[in-house]
Amino acid sequence: DRWEKWVRKAHDLKKATIYITGSSSKLLSGEVASSISGRYLQITVYPLSFLEFLSFNGLECRTIADYPAKRREIHQLFDGYLRYGGFPKVVLVDEDLKKEEILSYFNTILLHDILARYGLRNYDMLKKMVEYILTNDTKQNSVHSISKALSYNYATVSDYVDYLKATYMITELRNYDHSLKKQLRSDVKYYCIDTGFINAVSFLFSENIGRLHENIVFNEFIRRGQGTGLFYLNEGGQGGYECDFIIQEKGRITAAYQVCYELHDKNMEREVAGLVMACKKFGLPGGTIITEHQQKTIEVDELKIEVLPVTAFLVGFG
Repeated sequence: DRWEKWVRKAHDLKKATIYITGSSSKLLSGEVASSISGRYLQITVYPLSFLEFLSFNGLECRTIADYPAKRREIHQLFDGYLRYGGFPKVVLVDEDLKKEEILSYFNTILLHDILARYGLRNYDMLKKMVEYILTNDTKQNSVHSISKALSYNYATVSDYVDYLKATYMITELRNYDHSLKKQLRSDVKYYCIDTGFINAVSFLFSENIGRLHENIVFNEFIRRGQGTGLFYLNEGGQGGYECDFIIQEKGRITAAYQVCYELHDKNMEREVAGLVMACKKFGLPGGTIITEHQQKTIEVDELKIEVLPVTAFLVGFG
């Protein structure tokens, strides 16, 4: 206890460079932050990126030029990344132990980083809410809709969502609007830090592969430092066309992306129309659709749409 006092003293005496690691909730607590304020540089460590995951599995893809020759091997490994996520120990243990390891991390976050840290008692209530959010990740959501669906107190749900965000279990994505006031009032989408959590506690893997792809793409944007300028775009409510991701840089929208498992006759119009809507709104020459395997170029209304395999995007294309 009170280790932060020792860190402050050691830093002020300039005796050493100090590296501190630990759970996000403990290190970001007000007491610790105030004790070493102005004396530290925070570095957020995420689960493995896909490139790091490949390296852990003995496959190096150091440049985009390596991708074509190794594409088959890369895609074979991607299924494991999609299914079990990127926690290093999970990657390294035998397959029959992976889910057990993921659930251990999941319970540690809930029990220690949230319940113990914030003095909560109702583990079952928190777990049920997390499972609901992860089952509905990538969908438009809100504290109000969660409260209504689970018959939980609004203030309690609001607090729990804040705790989950503080521990990095989930991150929210807002609908883009020129008006900040409207942005803050809009429904959000929640994305999970690791797809291993989603598969371990929420839904059947085979039924929601498209949403898992979207979650992985979202996390890749975050790793690339694009989180503060990342939005989704929906101007027509629940029934309107939607673009999964738009990126804002220096005050202007510079890119638009759709993510789906596969483009086919039943979803082609919806996926393309959502992307075209975003491109026309922001004057973009084209956009990108990220899928499982497909790679081609589509021209619609003089817009150039690149269709990329998700593995190509994750190693640096797009």
